[in-house]
Formats: sequence, structure tokens, C-alpha cells
Amino acid sequence: MLDINNDLIIAPLSGLENDGRRYPMFDSEGLKEFDVEAFCIRISRVKSEIKGLLEEIIDFLMEYEWKEEVSFEKDDDKFMICANLYEDRENETITISLCLLLRISGFHPMGDIIFESEFNVEENELTISTENSDFNLDEEEIQIIFSDCWDEIRQYLLIEKEILEEIWEDE
Repeated sequence: MLDINNDLIIAPLSGLENDGRRYPMFDSEGLKEFDVEAFCIRISRVKSEIKGLLEEIIDFLMEYEWKEEVSFEKDDDKFMICANLYEDRENETITISLCLLLRISGFHPMGDIIFESEFNVEENELTISTENSDFNLDEEEIQIIFSDCWDEIRQYLLIEKEILEEIWEDE
């Protein structure tokens, strides 16, 4: 559940009992259910971490020349954010893909997919998708909540593109 008013992502979990150990996943093995708790993480915290990772990409672009795909990652015990920066040499387009995973179910070591996104610099087009999400989420709601995370890097890349176009025109 997304609780925008209270700034929370909430997912109920079933705690299972097995030799005294608890697992945050559903009772898929027929083990005795002994507690129900909620996984909570602040939307603002996740957004802040996404913005921080995209700022790392800006810093990287300002400092280095790159030719191959470059990966970036932020994670802790509740989330993982993975981003890839890559260039299609044939079409001369730069793309940034970013995926948000939350460690909710315990079924996936990296975490459960919340959304995947892709920013095409050439087209100035941001696509956010919940198609591969491990949960039934409203894509429009995810778009509304998280699309502003890309504002700073979009602005940086558009200015960079304009500068390059001016340089090419002058030559």
C-alpha cells in the first residue's frame, strides 16, 4: 500500500515460526503463522536516496569520460536502488535506467521490484513502469510520486546537450 498522506509504503508481512526463527514471508511451506507485522519505509526517504544516486551519476558525468555501461547502486536492509548509465553508439543516445527494489517478502535476495524506469536523454523522455513489479501497484500513482526525482539530472543532461549542440554548430 502507498500511503501518500502519511509518507509511507506499507506492506503487511506474515512472520513464521520455525525452530524459533522468524521469516518475513508468507506461509508457503505450511509453517505455523505466529505474528503479523508491517514493513514500513518512508516515501520521502526512498525519494531522497533516488535523488542522491542520480546526483552521483551527475558527479560521474562531470568528472569522467566513459565508453561502456556504468552501474550505480545504493542499498540497506530495507531497499536497493540500481541504476545503469549507457550509450547506444549507433543512435548516439544516452539512457539511464533505474530500478527500485524493497526488501519486503524475502523471496528475492536483491529485493522485490517496485518500479523500473528509463530516461532517454535524446528524447527527454522518462518512462516509469510497474509492469514487472512484484506487487499490484498503480503505475500512475508511482509516476506521480517518483517522477520528480529525475528533475535535477534531466536539467543537467538537457543543458549539457544544448552546450554540445552549440559547439557542433560553431565548428
